[in-house]
Parts: sequence; C-alpha cells; structure tokens
Amino acid sequence: LEKYVAQRAHVAIPFNNYITGSCAFTHKAGVHSKAVMQNPAAYEVLDPADFGVERRIELAHRLTGWNAMKQRCQDLGVEISDDQLKVATVMIKDLSDERTIGLEELDKILISLCSKSEPETAFITWGGGSESSNDAHEHRAEFYRRKTLSAIESLDNPEEDDSPFATYCFSGHLFDKAILNRILDLAVDSPVSFKVLKLDVPNDNSKESRAIIKVIGEINDIEMLRQKYENLLLTLTGVADTEMEEIDRSES
Repeated sequence: LEKYVAQRAHVAIPFNNYITGSCAFTHKAGVHSKAVMQNPAAYEVLDPADFGVERRIELAHRLTGWNAMKQRCQDLGVEISDDQLKVATVMIKDLSDERTIGLEELDKILISLCSKSEPETAFITWGGGSESSNDAHEHRAEFYRRKTLSAIESLDNPEEDDSPFATYCFSGHLFDKAILNRILDLAVDSPVSFKVLKLDVPNDNSKESRAIIKVIGEINDIEMLRQKYENLLLTLTGVADTEMEEIDRSES
C-alpha cells in the first residue's frame, strides 16, 4: 500500500523508513550479523515476519564478517573450510572497496571455491622431514589466496548474457538529499538486477558527481524502473537538480 501511494504521489520511500524502508531489518556489520543469526531478538524489537517482510543479511561489503559468509554457504548447500572462508572474506571485502559485488557474483565465487581441491597438510622438505607448523600454515594460506583470486578473476570473464538491459548516466549533486541512495533504493526494490559501472565524485563539493548504472531484467521491469527514476527526478526539480541520460540499451 505504501509503495502504491508513494508511486502515485511521486514520492520516494526513504531507505531508512521504519518497517517498509529498503534498509529495515537489514544487517551488515560482522558481529551484528552473527548475533542476529544466532538470536534475532538481540537486535530486533519487532519480528519482520509480522509485517510480511524478510530479514536480510548484507554480504560482500567492507563490514562483512566470515560468519555471514558461512551462513550463505549453508544456504547454497556448499562446504568450504573455515580457514578458506576467512581468507576469502578478507579478499572479497577488499574487492568491495573497488567495485560492487552482487549476490549472484558472490555465489559464483563461493561455488567455485567449493569445487577446488584442498592442499596437502604438509610437504616434504630437502631435509626429509615435514615443514614447520608456521611454514605449513603459510603454505595453506597462500593456496587459499590463490584459489580465491582465481575465483574472483573468473568474474571478469562472464559467459555471454543476452538479457535485456539499459544503462543510465546520472549527473548532478548526487549526495544532496541522498539522491544516489534513493536511486539505488529504487533499483533494489525492483525486480531487475543492477551494477554500478562507474562513480565519479569530485573533491570539490561545488562540482557535479556522476554515476553510471546498468540494469538487467525483463523489458517491462526496466521500463517501470525508468519511469520511477523520472518521477524521482521530477520531485527534486529546483531542490537538488539531477539529470538522467540513457546511454545504452538492448532488448534482445
């Protein structure tokens, strides 16, 4: 009902709105997420199920903890050792500082790690004995780093995808009135998937920022999202002007 009223009134629902906002019942920080997974009442005074809303544990960002990754592995039905998962979590967190990692991409990384063999626990040195405990630990850690790097690099060579898509360029003062957050919230709440291809933020606040976002999905869903973007920018006219330009589209 709220979404319908907001759409008819050309008003975006704030991302931090109680219960209905896109960030309601969403948990990110590692310790926070672990506590919620063990006992939701530790951080939630309301049960999201009472409102027909799902609890979300955000993954693949700077605050992700390895316990959340372990829970995702269980959801996928894949088994990865704790040591491998801890190494992978650190590398995925570092990657999230450079680019957006979607849930589908994260799942591909985890599934790829599950499919790769484990290293030997020790190897023979020239002296004929086993390596030291520290050397064995470093050998295993390096193996895990290489496995994770290989899985991450495979994301840069995706299979050809013929799904319809549209690419939009937003320019203006995107951080006034949390415009960029509202743009992303609309994408999150829609059936499409999306990627932030580029984000230019100048050091001078008087200069305009620019974001390029690619949305992938059914043609009707893409068109509906485009209309929501236009309605949002219309409500911001004279308040925090932002321009939207469609720079690429494919309906195949």
